[in-house]
Amino acid sequence: MGKTIRIAVSVACLMAVAGCSVTGTWRTTSVVPEDYAQKFDFQAITFGDDDLYTASVRRDDQVTTTTGTYDWEPLFGKLELSPEQGNAQKYSAYLSFGKLVVKRQYDDETVKATLERVAE
Repeated sequence: MGKTIRIAVSVACLMAVAGCSVTGTWRTTSVVPEDYAQKFDFQAITFGDDDLYTASVRRDDQVTTTTGTYDWEPLFGKLELSPEQGNAQKYSAYLSFGKLVVKRQYDDETVKATLERVAE
């Protein structure tokens, strides 16, 4: 049992050092499968320190801005976006080599989007 706890603490420390924060602006760079690129709405999203987000969203060939709150749980691989208007959206999400990878089920297909941090 002691070894398991040490491993868990080590992993948590590594994640803290590596940077588990999604704070900042991210741009969608790829969606797989490509057929679902139109269903993954976010072109860019900014996560604030205050658990608020602002996103550029593509809908019906128009780009609009949406805002709301977010809940990021890196240890559980969960990201939930709660827009001011509309229903909460839940994603599987993790950071990998400086990229934010977000997965969501559409129809019977798992769609994976990769977002890259925008230099500020």
